[in-house]
Amino acid sequence: MCGIVGVVKVKSDHQPLNGMILEHMTNSISHRGPNDMGAVGFVGKKILQIKDSQKKFETSKFDHGFGHRRLSILDLSSMGRQPMSDSAKMFWLTFNGEIYNYIEIREVLVRKGYFFRTQTDSEVILHSYMEWGVDCFKKFNGMWALAIYDRRQEKVILSRDRLGKKPLYFTFFKGNLLFASEVKALKRVPGLNLKPNKKKIINYAARHYRYVDNDEESFFEGISQVPKSSYMLISCNNNPQTHKYWNLETKVTEEKISDADAIQRFKELFIDSIRIRLRSDVPLALNLSGGLDSTSITCSAAKELGVNVRTFSGITGKGRFDESEYIDEVVNEIDAEHTYLYPEP
Repeated sequence: MCGIVGVVKVKSDHQPLNGMILEHMTNSISHRGPNDMGAVGFVGKKILQIKDSQKKFETSKFDHGFGHRRLSILDLSSMGRQPMSDSAKMFWLTFNGEIYNYIEIREVLVRKGYFFRTQTDSEVILHSYMEWGVDCFKKFNGMWALAIYDRRQEKVILSRDRLGKKPLYFTFFKGNLLFASEVKALKRVPGLNLKPNKKKIINYAARHYRYVDNDEESFFEGISQVPKSSYMLISCNNNPQTHKYWNLETKVTEEKISDADAIQRFKELFIDSIRIRLRSDVPLALNLSGGLDSTSITCSAAKELGVNVRTFSGITGKGRFDESEYIDEVVNEIDAEHTYLYPEP
């Protein structure tokens, strides 16, 4: 989990924000990325960068700016720091999430002549956009919230994964579009007064949690989410345009398939989805609830893929809503290194 923030000029007569505001926005979500931070601001053709927490922006004002807090998963070196650019510094990225099929896409791009300086999925995103433009989002298997600044075309692209697993909030303020992984980053902008969205809060508190993510509204008036499975094109003096790049296929097939073949096909897809999610340069663990889903994933990782599994389980309502009996069965079956957690109310 990383954290991203940004400021984008959407009106030519906008009020430029002080660079320190971008830094404050970035650091307000440091819990999302404790390993590294970076920020970049753009004033015309000039680029201002922060490369570590010791270097501060001056009182410079800018047209656009990106910030990033990093949780290092792939390529732990400083080469993986964001915001990241191509070698010519014409395309810039701030990205939260993981592209699971980045190795396969990277191989295609290498054959097309692209050179990679890092082992990150972030650089794969950059080169994918350079090669395919916004069609690159159709090729990604993963979860993401990201922003790309295309300096050649003077536009910013915000994008979110197919099911909206990664959050990306935005609002408009004094001729600027502000975006962030969490609303608390937007609260760091002086003069941006946030009011509660009472209808949204009531739907969540009094009805059901499913009303939280059924639209693009947030718990605050005037703050929206980038729609899932979509990207937004933002350029100065033009209304942002939202485009959907993916829809769940619901067509009926006439293909005849036996139960055995259907089970085998599902198993292959299931195992492959686990395999590509285990790509990491740091140790991984699995959340094991004792239910069907997490048990299937955990046992498949251990038995089908031969992974030495480490598991964690949070037990609440012990003696009443306690599934440790089933958790213990799984842990013993695969000889997992296991940790129980007992959160208090």
